[in-house]
Amino acid sequence: MRTELVRKLSRWIMLPEADRGMLETLPGRVQGFARGERPLAGIDPTRCTLLMLEGWAAEFKDAPNGRRVIVEYLLPGDFRLSTPHRDRALDIVMLSQGAVQMVPQEAMQALQGHEAIRRALEWTESVRAATQAEWLVNIGARKAYVAECRLGMARKWPPGPSRLRTRRSCPGS
Repeated sequence: MRTELVRKLSRWIMLPEADRGMLETLPGRVQGFARGERPLAGIDPTRCTLLMLEGWAAEFKDAPNGRRVIVEYLLPGDFRLSTPHRDRALDIVMLSQGAVQMVPQEAMQALQGHEAIRRALEWTESVRAATQAEWLVNIGARKAYVAECRLGMARKWPPGPSRLRTRRSCPGS
């Protein structure tokens, strides 16, 4: 079940077999959730790390105007590290049926003691943060019709008839 985590971390650094084995046998409670359930309900997110094993989830924040803002999607192999600086307004909801593992903070600290795993976790978090920042900036900087127009332009390449028409010209393109 944890092969997705090993595969993800192996993208950034060669993991020795001993470290792979350690990742495959992480301690913690594995629990299944249905679509719409919140894995962190009733749990202090600063005391454990959430590891997605199966299914999809979304990390979100409820805005004061009642809208829900999705800040990130979580796929198998993704994790949410426990930190004391974590925004308490963020929560996670399952988008499909799936399973998560709550890895105790002590186990994550033990993983940080292994150089290869620590570096792979740092790389993964850096890439996640950069992707999230780019995603949020691009979403917030454009109106919906611009995104639609860009999609239409992408569908016109290579040249040929397009099934998607826009009503406005493409500002900011």
